[in-house]
Amino acid sequence: AAIVETTRLGGVRLRAEQNPDGGWPFQVGNNVCGAGAASCTNTIGTTGLGLLAAYVRFNDAATLAAAMKAGDLLVARANLALAQATPPSPVSRDIEFLVALADVAQDPLKAPAYANAARDWFNVTVTKFPNAAQQVDSYLDKRNAQGLRSLAAWDAASYIRAAKAVGSTSRAIDAATRIIQREIDWKDKDPSHRFDRCGDPGGCGQPGNLLSYDYTSIGTGSLLWGIHDLPGFDSSIAEYRDFLITQQDAAGSWDAGDLQMTSFVMMGLAAVGGPQANAAIVSAANYLLAHQFPAAPAIGGWPAEGSAVDPSSEFPEVDGEIVRAMATVFSTPTGANIAVVPSQLSTVIFSSVTSPGQTTVVAVDQATVPATSNGYEIVNSLTYEVATTAEVSGDIVVCFTVSSIDDPDAFAALRILHGEDGVLVDRTI
Repeated sequence: AAIVETTRLGGVRLRAEQNPDGGWPFQVGNNVCGAGAASCTNTIGTTGLGLLAAYVRFNDAATLAAAMKAGDLLVARANLALAQATPPSPVSRDIEFLVALADVAQDPLKAPAYANAARDWFNVTVTKFPNAAQQVDSYLDKRNAQGLRSLAAWDAASYIRAAKAVGSTSRAIDAATRIIQREIDWKDKDPSHRFDRCGDPGGCGQPGNLLSYDYTSIGTGSLLWGIHDLPGFDSSIAEYRDFLITQQDAAGSWDAGDLQMTSFVMMGLAAVGGPQANAAIVSAANYLLAHQFPAAPAIGGWPAEGSAVDPSSEFPEVDGEIVRAMATVFSTPTGANIAVVPSQLSTVIFSSVTSPGQTTVVAVDQATVPATSNGYEIVNSLTYEVATTAEVSGDIVVCFTVSSIDDPDAFAALRILHGEDGVLVDRTI
């Protein structure tokens, strides 16, 4: 009940922080993006995704209206960008937000406008970088110039999710492959390099990338969230999950109370699940619960750092990310005909849920599932483990998006096979 209420209050807070144009300031009361705490162009989508997480939980019309206001702003920005001779690339989380908004918007004109804007703006990146590896390399180059090379993994994870959102799963796989190929450039798992554990408060990580350990945490958490439903990344999923579980602070946070990092790690662990991951998520949720502002003027929001108590340390972007993270906890609520979306490429519908829990859909190695027979063959190595900790009864319906197959006849021939007593059984409906 406490988690549900904190998510609701977070959604209310995001509405209160929203500017009339549909965006949000970088920091509450901050003029870094313009006078009067003007909206920042790079935080609209990620903050809006927090609103959508609250809306999906509570089906509140005011929250959906606020999300659509943000969507209208992004459509206007997309149109301006696309009208240029050389359109600027979008913010990846803007693309993910627009597609998610199109799926829930109750407006027959605006819903396709959101989806079309997302698709057309995303295609700017394809034109600019025909090979997804080039896109990932550009993130590494940009972050390297800033002395923040490990943050490129966070950027790449957002791009992977944007690619899946617009149906470009193959590009998502290519981007994921490239950022993992280049782990040597950004990954640092040495906890002695953490900013608060070394002799230099500026960090003791890789040369020219001194906060490499700290940003590896948010990078691997984000990548778990991005790659968990893509085939071929089993070993990386297992490695990242184990690393993050072992690096959790005793209080429940990651990186000494960094609430943004904690949120992204929670979302990554929630995507892959498992007993240890689920326990870590609950501990993190309790940490976030304990640090939510309890009173006006910032009731429902959070500081960026767990050690802060001043409402002026609040960032709407971080509030949105925390709301999304909190919405992952016990993501399968009680009730009848409960539909959950444990990954961007799947939906699971339970006839009855009597006790809430976590539901996950994770891509697994084809070698770990029973062999096919009767003329069936696995398509594109698409094998998944579907699991839930919720108490359920009745039918369970699992739906998958297979955007890599666009031929109607080939798609019609697809079947979903379920492993039962060592045999794959056709359970397509």
